[in-house]
Amino acid sequence: MTINTDKPITWQEIRVALRKLPTEMFRQWLTIVPLFVLIAATPGQAQSITPAADGTQTMVTPNGNRYDITGGKLSGDGANLFHSFGQFGLGSGEIANFLSSPQIQNILGRIVGGDPSLINGLIQVSGGNSNLFLMNPGGIIFGGDARLNVPADFFATTATGIGFGGDSWFNAVGEHNYQSLIGTPSWLAFERSPSGTIINAGSLRVQPGQNLTLVGGTVINTGEITAAGGNITVAAVPGENLVRITSAGHLLSLEVEPPRDSRGQIVGINPVDLPALLTGPLQELDTGLSLTPSGEVQLVDTGTIVPQEAGTTIISGSLDVSHSQFPIPNSPFPNSPFPIPNSPFPHSPTIQVLGEKVGLFGANINASGSNGGGTVLIGGDYQGQGTVPNALRTFVSGDSVINADALNNGDGGRVIVWADEVTRFLGNINARGGANSGDGGFVEVSGKEFLDFHGNVNTLALNGNPGTLLLDPIDITIVAGGGTVIDFTQVDEFADPDLNPTNVDAALINGATTNVILQATNDITFNADININTPGVGLTAQANNNINVNADIITAGGNISLNADFDQINGGALNINGVTINANGGNFTGIGRGNALNNIGIFINNGSVIQTNGNGAISLDGTGGGGVMGNQGIRIDGAGTSVSSVDGDITFNGIGGDGTGEFNYGILLVNGGVVESIGRGNITFDGMGGNGTEANDGIIIAGADATVHSVDGNIYLTGIGGNGSEKGNRGINLVEGGAVQATGVGSITLDGTGGNGIDFNQGIKIANTNSGVSSVDGDITLIGTGGLNVTGIQNRGIAIYQQGVVESIGGNITLNGTAGNGTARNQGIHIRDLGARISSVDGDITLIGTGQGTGNVNWDIVLAANGVIETTGTGNISLEGKGTLATNGIILSNSFINPLGGGSGNITLTSNFIRLQQNPLIFGNGILQLQPLDFNSDIDITTNLPNVPNSLGNNFSQIIIGRDNGSGTINLAGELIFNDPVLLQSPLGNGSINTTAATLWGNNDATITLLANQDITTGDIFNPHRAIAITSLQGNIKTGTLQTGSPIGFGGDIMLTSSQGAITTGNLNSSGVINVGDIFLQAGTEITTGEINSRGTVGAGGNIILFNPQGGITTGNLNSSGLVNGGDIIVQAGNQITTGQIMSDQ
Repeated sequence: MTINTDKPITWQEIRVALRKLPTEMFRQWLTIVPLFVLIAATPGQAQSITPAADGTQTMVTPNGNRYDITGGKLSGDGANLFHSFGQFGLGSGEIANFLSSPQIQNILGRIVGGDPSLINGLIQVSGGNSNLFLMNPGGIIFGGDARLNVPADFFATTATGIGFGGDSWFNAVGEHNYQSLIGTPSWLAFERSPSGTIINAGSLRVQPGQNLTLVGGTVINTGEITAAGGNITVAAVPGENLVRITSAGHLLSLEVEPPRDSRGQIVGINPVDLPALLTGPLQELDTGLSLTPSGEVQLVDTGTIVPQEAGTTIISGSLDVSHSQFPIPNSPFPNSPFPIPNSPFPHSPTIQVLGEKVGLFGANINASGSNGGGTVLIGGDYQGQGTVPNALRTFVSGDSVINADALNNGDGGRVIVWADEVTRFLGNINARGGANSGDGGFVEVSGKEFLDFHGNVNTLALNGNPGTLLLDPIDITIVAGGGTVIDFTQVDEFADPDLNPTNVDAALINGATTNVILQATNDITFNADININTPGVGLTAQANNNINVNADIITAGGNISLNADFDQINGGALNINGVTINANGGNFTGIGRGNALNNIGIFINNGSVIQTNGNGAISLDGTGGGGVMGNQGIRIDGAGTSVSSVDGDITFNGIGGDGTGEFNYGILLVNGGVVESIGRGNITFDGMGGNGTEANDGIIIAGADATVHSVDGNIYLTGIGGNGSEKGNRGINLVEGGAVQATGVGSITLDGTGGNGIDFNQGIKIANTNSGVSSVDGDITLIGTGGLNVTGIQNRGIAIYQQGVVESIGGNITLNGTAGNGTARNQGIHIRDLGARISSVDGDITLIGTGQGTGNVNWDIVLAANGVIETTGTGNISLEGKGTLATNGIILSNSFINPLGGGSGNITLTSNFIRLQQNPLIFGNGILQLQPLDFNSDIDITTNLPNVPNSLGNNFSQIIIGRDNGSGTINLAGELIFNDPVLLQSPLGNGSINTTAATLWGNNDATITLLANQDITTGDIFNPHRAIAITSLQGNIKTGTLQTGSPIGFGGDIMLTSSQGAITTGNLNSSGVINVGDIFLQAGTEITTGEINSRGTVGAGGNIILFNPQGGITTGNLNSSGLVNGGDIIVQAGNQITTGQIMSDQ
């Protein structure tokens, strides 16, 4: 149709303009658009600009095809100019020219005649840089030839009033005190329901950096709206509302049924609804609408019924605030001295499309920028928050495109598509990072109650990180295919959804070019495989309740995050069942919080595999629920179930829940579940048992092949037992084959603390076949603390039973165990049973134990019942008992240290109390040293070794009891057999030796030497063939029988020296068959002995020398005779000498 520009615009011309759509989509969309307006005059009636006869003094002067608009009223500050029109319309080719001046900031025009404004020409402002506001409650229609030439902002509304703050209003009708209307327009009042409609089919454009706003009861755009680098707001306001706006045209809030000032008048303009129009002036026009026999409005072509609700916004054309770096444009007023303001882009450009029902059909929304993308709000702001009004229903068609790209540099923009109820999205969104630099932007597509997502989103960045896509309805299910494709001729885009969860097509996520965030008020379920092929693009799922993964999730290096109980209110479990999750170098994060229905916070089972490679890390954070029992934080269960990385760290944080029963573990690996790092990645577990009765372990690794494994990464396990009312609330528990292994240079640290309860609340327990901790070249450290708030027994720091093993080839092994409270058997470290073993080759083994408790046998370290500690290479062995009570110390009972002979390392037992009983065997090739905790402490060594000649091995280079700086007392009790040279020493201060309750034996290469600063008191000492030497530096020496002789072999020397004290002995015997030992005694005061025998039965006799220059000497018989020659007998005293029979001849 050709529009005659010499005539006013007609409804027939509007009909042509509104049908300029690329598809039939907009015609179907009209089935839900409430058109309450569009009545002017009868067809063909002139539509002109006429001033209102209301005293506003607006003047309209025709000048050819131009209407010059002057006059009007000024506000008191001269910044606002007000006009009032009876009619306002333009035909094609006509111009409405608002004359302004430099001091005028805003021009506000109202149309009071009641007819909608049909504008098909040019609106311009000349003479100043003023913003232009048009208000017509009857409606405003911009035809296909509508244009703008304004220097600043343009604002069109069907409101009934524009507010300036307080009670200052520019109403659509009535008289005003214009002097009082000062400041910037900040409110719109809609006091009639329904309000008028705004339709734009033209090309509306403002200058760069400026704002263009359309606000009405219903707003439809089928044309073009452009504000390069500025802001565009298109908003429909339902019902009676008060709308707050900013100077940039942004809507800030919406208030229902607003109050008005006491002088406000009831607006006399009532838009006619569409059915009335169709039976009135428009009935002969081709509008594409008709009435059904029942009086409903329908589309002529399809018969679709058109609902009549207000508050609907439809965009079928384009909204464009995109910009690039270009020069400041020339002024549109060649004769004006007032240039366009500088800095056309003072802020990020924004597009807002708002209303109760918002629809995009074949729309092109563009907020791209040269140095960063802008903001696009469709239906609301992020998650429905903020101040802008939210849509109830939002729809975006498949041929709609939203762009918020950074074109050159900077990050992609921010795009929100939101509805408080239902969002259906089939369109395309781009928020890409700059070509040269910058990251991708942020996109949210969400319906609070229901989301139908079938669109495409791209937030990639060529030289940056991908952006994010957020989807967050009530429930989400990832499915294959995603349901049927919407047929726009049959489906109401704003219809109520069914009650099923939101289905998201897995294929849409697989093809994602943006990081995807799924966020649900309730649950998220994966029932179809996710395989994102775009490198670096990740997936995040956040559910306020549960996340159920029943299908694979794979990315190409993008991060994967599954966060159940996102709001941390009512709990939500993460369940991963029989699937593969692979981030391929990206990070994986899992979070779950159990509740009464889902006891386990994170449950990975049935052969599930969670893995990544490169430096990708894995993190699990789980908290058990509140069921009766089994409220576990993290559970890895079943053969083939594994969590693995290469060089990235693996971190578990598990907390058991609160139940009334047992098994409320923090972290559980069971039935073959594996956690491993095959490169340099570290593995860290932090587990805390929950509350219940018993077996509320912090960390438990149980069952054959249940393993934590690293190669060159370190392993750190920290477990705290729960608060149980009974027993077995252990910090760390490795049982029935559970293992921790490092097969490269990685080290292992286990730190366990027993919980509360009665008995068996151990810090660390390792028990049963194949259970244990092992490394190759890395160190192993076990730190165990038994439960403190306990009342029973066996609350041990570290317990290794029933073939439990700790072993390393080249690494050091350190166990530091502190018993808990209780009564008896609360030992720091307890190793027992056949197969229980601590073993190294070249690494050192160090055990540090502290026993506690109110009863007895609360030993520091116990090695019993065939338990083994061994090194086979150069490694040393050190056992240190830190307790200071007689019920503490180290006990070796029917056990082994180096049962195979050991390597070249030394063995050191450090404790104030050492007990050797029930035939323990200690072997080695280095030095064996038994010493007190510090230099001034006493040491008590008690033995129970009847008729056992080889308790201590015969290959030690030396056996040392005491410290070389010792000043305490060495106490020995029982029988002790030495096969290698032995030294008892306490040479300083009050250092003394007391073995009166002991019998000392020497075999093989043993020499027995006692050295003390003060008194030395011994029982019998037998060391055939080898020497006995006893020296007291300042004290006395008192011994039982000392024998180095042998009736069938050689005799050894006996030397006793007490330079400042007395010597008192039993019988001294160094006799032998051929070679006989000498006997030498030197004292400072007195010497008193029994019989002294150095006789040689076949060979010569040994010498007997008794020397006491200060005091007397009293002896029994002296015999140094020999078959060949007798030995010398020298007795020299400074006082009386008394002897028995003396024999020194042949």
